[in-house]
Amino acid sequence: MRRQDNHPGTGERQGDVKLAGLIPQVYYDVIARIIPGFAVGVTAYLAYAGPRPALDGLLSFLSAVARSASATLVVVGLVGIASYLLGIMLSGVAHSFGLRQRLDMLAKRGVDAQNQGPAEIATYDRIRWENADVGDRLTKVRAECRMCDTLISGWSILILVNPCFLLVASSLSRVLKVEIALVVLIVAAYSQRRRTYDHWRTALANYKGLLDSGSDSDPIR
Repeated sequence: MRRQDNHPGTGERQGDVKLAGLIPQVYYDVIARIIPGFAVGVTAYLAYAGPRPALDGLLSFLSAVARSASATLVVVGLVGIASYLLGIMLSGVAHSFGLRQRLDMLAKRGVDAQNQGPAEIATYDRIRWENADVGDRLTKVRAECRMCDTLISGWSILILVNPCFLLVASSLSRVLKVEIALVVLIVAAYSQRRRTYDHWRTALANYKGLLDSGSDSDPIR
């Protein structure tokens, strides 16, 4: 039977089991889809319009929207939905072109990533079932990996699209600067993704060992 909590004095938390089960899904969507979708969308806007015109236009738009609370809510909602949809599409691109698998293989440094993938998911599902608290934190780590995948996918596409902005009066120097900035962003996202994935694998292995030994210790702090 699933252990909802392994610590004493948590009757209050047990009364919120349904909410606790919903929260990981919400922050997974926020971290893995909405945040990277918004970041890629903003980057594309900056690349298209240029930093200064984009900032001036954004400040002018925000000042007009801020005069009405209802307009602010509508804009925030639309931006959130657009970011979510863009994040889902970019995540699909990353999956379709095997980006996740390639990044996993690079992170595992030659280990048979293709065969270990299903085993990792099985271990992850088991941990979530056995210990909800640790499972929630593993979900957050997994969402961070997916966020990096989506950012890398979106910025890689933008590297290919950015030169096309020369057709709409963008200067060559600005396009080159944007290309360099995108490369730096991709390298930074890859570095963070690798570190996070190492954390994910270590946590899975550690907690699997604790489950197998019957210990209730928490390896993720």
